[in-house]
Amino acid sequence: MMSKYETQEEIERRSRFYRSEEVKKYLKKNGIPKSRSAMRALIATGYPDPGPEIIGSLSHVHFQVHPQQINIRDKTNEKLIISIEK
Repeated sequence: MMSKYETQEEIERRSRFYRSEEVKKYLKKNGIPKSRSAMRALIATGYPDPGPEIIGSLSHVHFQVHPQQINIRDKTNEKLIISIEK
């Protein structure tokens, strides 16, 4: 079982990752990942050699696609991490 501290640390890691310019550019160009390999490719934009812990942590998000934007929400607390305009 994860402690509250570890969960907060992972939330901050996801927030930093999905707000980075590299990830924004990747999502605008390729859209949201629809498979595990696509998710790994997205994660590789910020982490060249991600381990299973990093992949698990960064994959714990919801992607919501709208006509003008992509919303990314954290599954832990359901808060909006970022809204990216297409």
